[in-house]
Amino acid sequence: MGSTILSHMIFDRLNKNETRSLYFRGGGSVESQQILLQSGETVSFDTYYNGFFYSKYLTYTQVRSMTAMIEVSGTCRVELMVTDPKNNSTMLEAQENSGPPNSLTFRNIDLSKLPAEGMLYFRVTGISDRSAVCGGHWAADVPAEQAVTLALVICTYLREEYVKQNIRLLQQTILAEMKGVELFVIDNGRTLGHEEKGRLHILPNRNYGGSGGFTRGIMEASKRGFTHVLLMDDDIRFEPETIYRTIQLFKVAKPQKRPLMIGGAMLVEDRPTMQFESGAFFENGRLRPVGQNLDLTKVESLLENNKEQHVQYNAWWYCCFPVSIAEQAGLPLPFFIKSDDVEYGLRAKADILLLNGIGVWHADFSTKYSPHLEYYIKRNELVVSALHKEGDSGGKAAWKILRASSKALLQGEPSTVRFLLRAAKDFMEGPAFFEGTDEEILNRELVAMKTAPFIRSRLLAILAYPFLVAPVIIPLFLRYKATQRLYLEQVDKITSFAFWREHLGMPE
Repeated sequence: MGSTILSHMIFDRLNKNETRSLYFRGGGSVESQQILLQSGETVSFDTYYNGFFYSKYLTYTQVRSMTAMIEVSGTCRVELMVTDPKNNSTMLEAQENSGPPNSLTFRNIDLSKLPAEGMLYFRVTGISDRSAVCGGHWAADVPAEQAVTLALVICTYLREEYVKQNIRLLQQTILAEMKGVELFVIDNGRTLGHEEKGRLHILPNRNYGGSGGFTRGIMEASKRGFTHVLLMDDDIRFEPETIYRTIQLFKVAKPQKRPLMIGGAMLVEDRPTMQFESGAFFENGRLRPVGQNLDLTKVESLLENNKEQHVQYNAWWYCCFPVSIAEQAGLPLPFFIKSDDVEYGLRAKADILLLNGIGVWHADFSTKYSPHLEYYIKRNELVVSALHKEGDSGGKAAWKILRASSKALLQGEPSTVRFLLRAAKDFMEGPAFFEGTDEEILNRELVAMKTAPFIRSRLLAILAYPFLVAPVIIPLFLRYKATQRLYLEQVDKITSFAFWREHLGMPE
């Protein structure tokens, strides 16, 4: 029987104290990508990146037994440990190394006999000074049966420093080390030039937002025959091992009734051990994130994060799925930004695999907020609710706009009311609005509205408020069902390959 390496032991490439506990705990110091131990020091790998969370493999893959390998040098003791969901640890096996570098292998680990939703990990104790942990991996006792070719898609807009850094990192790691992987940088800002060189493709694109950029990437993946596509933001920081693990998971995946997506969690860039979200739901017209504010340095948080939750979507800061989803269910909606990933997850009806050790660092969204974003948030939420019948009555739609605009007014932000009312008006135009809109021009108009004259006095704004909202809220309430029917009848048209080829100005 063959075997398939599923994940490698990794140490923090930047060697930062603030993120050290995502990689290992205890004594030791990192030097030249190995952990050095003095006599009596212990290092433990029950961590976000180096623990092995086997329950997801039992659920989604062919994997039933494992082989674990760790590379050490010097005289040390290595223990293979398992932790149950209540954080009770048990030693399964121990081996010792004396002297020269060696690979210690732990074979025939039967996952079905381990505690459900637990974690495997190594614990190493130095017996002599200058012993070291040099690496290791977790391998499945099955061959990689599924062929996986991956189009890695980054959508970017005027973030040259970020994206060039990530291109270099990928060229030095994943693109150099793994076959069947190519990088597509969809450049909505058109500042990077056009380049098709080896496995790197930089493609200028109309600035139709993340929706347009990621859709262009999906279309390129389909046209060029890739089996899978991975969507990633341009301004993230990540471990290349995350992508390796994603690919290997698909290689050993078992047949599913529903397609399989693999989502990456978002860790907060300025609080790099805190999780912002790991998958989410769209319920009653509102977003509900999962796994918020978990401190991933704590084993209890990792075990909580490991519990199976059948979420409805994963955000596109990191989301990987078969290209066949697009070929069967269609492409994303032309939302420009906001909620395109939500709607696509609902439409794809996929099983979404979320796993500790697959995540990226991203800036807190509060740093990117601008009042004109309320237009996209509310317009697109209305469309998603109408299509997927979550919070989809006329009364709920009207209340959504009324509540948000009243809140903005009371918070001293009367100009935001304009964006909310325009969102409702454009929603009521139905799919024809999206067919006839140049999103680049629309976005420029919205940005200009931020500084356009409006009612600056809060008192005058409050007095004018009923006269501003009534002409929008009342038609939204009365015409909602008719508008919803239009979206349901025509969604296939505005998510088709033909529509998007024309929308993006792509050749046949």
